Amino acid sequence: MSETDASPVLTDKIADFSTRKLELIEGAAEVFARAGYHGCSMRDVAERIGIRQSSIYHHFRSKDEMLLAICTYGGEAFLRNIRAIRAEKNGTRLAKIEAVIRAHITPYVLRQHYAYSFVFMRQHLTGKAKVAVSHLSRAYEQELEELLCEGMESGELDPGIDVRMATFALIGMCNSVSFWARREPGISLDRVAMGFAHTLIQGLRAR
Repeated sequence: MSETDASPVLTDKIADFSTRKLELIEGAAEVFARAGYHGCSMRDVAERIGIRQSSIYHHFRSKDEMLLAICTYGGEAFLRNIRAIRAEKNGTRLAKIEAVIRAHITPYVLRQHYAYSFVFMRQHLTGKAKVAVSHLSRAYEQELEELLCEGMESGELDPGIDVRMATFALIGMCNSVSFWARREPGISLDRVAMGFAHTLIQGLRAR
């Protein structure tokens, strides 16, 4: 998921989005998820939110900028969450992995349109925007890899784990929720979180 270009500077501060900007990207994410990125326009986004199209241009110059904002906000939120979980003084590594799983799937269950756009529409990013979002993804992967390594060192996880493959498996399984959650009406966050945590952690736990 990472790129070979020079990495942009990442900070612990999440991107600065006003309440209005968040409302716009939430609306855009829903439109993108329903109609597809190339199947909608700025006019469609404006109609969904209930504002004039010209008002959007005060915040975003193009649909591409809106997609970048969706992916940047989502990517930085994921990164902030995993860093906060890792920084907790208490709790085992297994408990932290379970917390990461829950944090990862929460938007896929509770904010399904946004999560779907974040996962599946970012393929339409190009150039520097694509590189920047790819580096956010890679930073998240590194945080998870380090957490898994800590679990192996503490004896909680199987020392024979291929950490890179385990990272891909965990992220891939969690991301899959954004694909099927909308087809499961009434699915609860607790049910998904507990089921995924049990399945994934049992495969990682030291025997």
